[in-house]
Amino acid sequence: MTKEEIKKDFLAYVDDDSDVLFESNGDVMYFKNGTEHICRIITNEDGHTIVEFQEEKFPYRTFISKHLANLDLFARKIIEKRKGLEEFVDSPAILQNGHKSINGTALTLLQKECDEFLEFGSKINFITADAGHGKSVLLKQFQAIQAERYIKGESKYLFWHVDLQGRDLVRLGEAIMFDLGELRFPGLYYPSIINLIQKRFMILAIDGFDELAAEIGGTKAVSSLSNFVNEMAGQGTLIAASRRTFFDTHDYIKRTSLLKNKVPYDINFNELKLQNWTKKEVINYFTNLAFDNPEQIYDAILSEVHEENHPVLTRPFLLAKLASAIDGDVKQVAQFFSCKCNENESVSYIVESFTKREVEKWKGVDNKTGEPYLSFEQHIQLLSAIAKEMWDAKKDSITIEEIEIYTVLLFDEWNIEEDLRQIIVRIVGSHAFLPPVNDTKLNARKFEHEEFKHYFLARALADLFNNTVRTDNFSELKRFLYIEQLPDSVAMYCFNYVEDLNNNVQKILGYFKAMLDSEWKPTYLQLNIGTLLPFMIDKIDFKTPICFDSKVNYSSLIFENKKLSNITFENGTFINISLRDTILDNIQFKKCDFNEIRIETASRVVFRDVSIIDSNVASIVLLRDGEVVEVAYSPQRIIELLTANNIKLEDANAIIESIEIPTEKSEFKKALTKFILKFNKMTIQYEKNIVNEKYLGNNTDLIIGEIVPICIEFNVIEVIETKQSRQSGTTAWRLSVDMEDLFKHDGIEGNHPLTKFWRSVNDR
Repeated sequence: MTKEEIKKDFLAYVDDDSDVLFESNGDVMYFKNGTEHICRIITNEDGHTIVEFQEEKFPYRTFISKHLANLDLFARKIIEKRKGLEEFVDSPAILQNGHKSINGTALTLLQKECDEFLEFGSKINFITADAGHGKSVLLKQFQAIQAERYIKGESKYLFWHVDLQGRDLVRLGEAIMFDLGELRFPGLYYPSIINLIQKRFMILAIDGFDELAAEIGGTKAVSSLSNFVNEMAGQGTLIAASRRTFFDTHDYIKRTSLLKNKVPYDINFNELKLQNWTKKEVINYFTNLAFDNPEQIYDAILSEVHEENHPVLTRPFLLAKLASAIDGDVKQVAQFFSCKCNENESVSYIVESFTKREVEKWKGVDNKTGEPYLSFEQHIQLLSAIAKEMWDAKKDSITIEEIEIYTVLLFDEWNIEEDLRQIIVRIVGSHAFLPPVNDTKLNARKFEHEEFKHYFLARALADLFNNTVRTDNFSELKRFLYIEQLPDSVAMYCFNYVEDLNNNVQKILGYFKAMLDSEWKPTYLQLNIGTLLPFMIDKIDFKTPICFDSKVNYSSLIFENKKLSNITFENGTFINISLRDTILDNIQFKKCDFNEIRIETASRVVFRDVSIIDSNVASIVLLRDGEVVEVAYSPQRIIELLTANNIKLEDANAIIESIEIPTEKSEFKKALTKFILKFNKMTIQYEKNIVNEKYLGNNTDLIIGEIVPICIEFNVIEVIETKQSRQSGTTAWRLSVDMEDLFKHDGIEGNHPLTKFWRSVNDR
């Protein structure tokens, strides 16, 4: 250890930079939590750094973790305040690292990923899943397990879960300090956490990265993450959890500035994908809850939902809600599902069944009518009004006083008797769907899960559509769509409740066009209509083709799991469109712009009579089982891939006719592309890994003997020296050009060095 390294460590933990003094004899005087301390740092005969402190001798690393950081107390705080779940069930998962995919269970794979630190470099692991699949529960469970392991001396690091969900925070640093405050743990600061991560004493898990992105914007969120990783300086491990939709849409691995700059250290990007629960996990969960007949309960649920892959049986959060309602009584299953929704959708099942249960649990009836205090539809209407108020005010919670106000405003419409009003107002503050926010704000309420809020917001939006059609006035609908970006699930649930959708679709399309034609600058309106349209169209069986001509931004994953037919889109802008399990039949895109089309080749994709006419396609991304196989930016390759996928590209300028479409890429180019794409997952590639682990397949000789030399010749990659390359005696390479810029030059004419590179590649 150098004096400068030691000084940097101490400054990360002391109360103030001015409160530390380094003497020439090795003595260090510092203030920690307002108390003065003195220690002596020496080097023993074996060359190891030792700290003499309070008449004891400690290895330097032990002194950092036990005394400066006081991680034993940190672990006890976690055990005290953040216990795991006794009923926890480990979910199926797939770990995708730079080399391969590993199937297993989430907890096991997460522990494997965390236990295996990179000797030289940082490891960033993204945990992805749809809402309700247990990302947060997994992180909390592992946090509790690791705290116990650390106290017992079975692990040398702590796992710290920082939840960004629902917090009004701008930067990761703010979230870290806020969470330290919640744990009531003094004496650690932002530099302390960075230091602990670098020294592998701590792994930080950022939960709700998509929430941060929604709050400050995707680009700023990625930048915040990039800054944090840069501060790690090629050391330690970081976990970031987000919904799969955000991860896939923003592709923040590829777009992060970390990969566009010449990073002087290794960064490996891995992804842990949580999978659907199966019968095995459901049975285990019911067993952990001490239900008497887990198999019978499973069979009873299956008989109601009719399919094993129904979200109620595959999504842990929804299953937990169901389990709490039936409380182990198999007879309650049929009763729970007696109120079914229009479409067999998971959240609708749960919400509508729970609402019916709430109607029955509100004791007492109207003495005059004999009916419950509030009907099923009145509960739905009230909760929809509350969700809409949250949307209008751009907030995640609401006070009891506000809930009571909205309830009173609806009384007259409902013709509620005066003597019942006070009773209902008292009860509504404890509605099952609106639990307290936390222990410190008992006056505030929020929906327990974002999907519940999305469902009721969808019901409110459906009412706006119905009123718009009835009154032929879209002003309120337009105002709603102006506020902020609409979640995909709101669009999905909404059209289950729009009245007579088949007959009113032309009217609604007319309203959309009228709204957009009056716009002169980009707003959320264009984006939200682009989100709504595919879900609306998905609910309609068009017998005759229709055309929607308006400047709409179609974004996110809204074409996934869709079957669309007989539609022409004109003048649309399509952002990061994902075609996974997508069926398009008689679909035309005219005068449209696509910044990226992502095609999942391993999924069910069917394109019949699909044309892209007089449009611009900037890039094509081919994936297989979520792994990027190829990225194409050049016009020639884009045409090749569209043609191969049975999509016609018709350009008014007749460029296509001048291009000869090759039948297949050469083995050399396939191997080269695979090699280049690996830099998306590992910023630095090592010859030793390629040769020994063969993670690029059986083309090792081709990679090392031909592909690497041509990449070096054209300055696509460069040889660098790292700690690992020096220690292992191997060659290391780093990408020396922007990857997007590199692929854009494939197949075009000119004298640019990257154009010449691809010309040389394509000639082989």
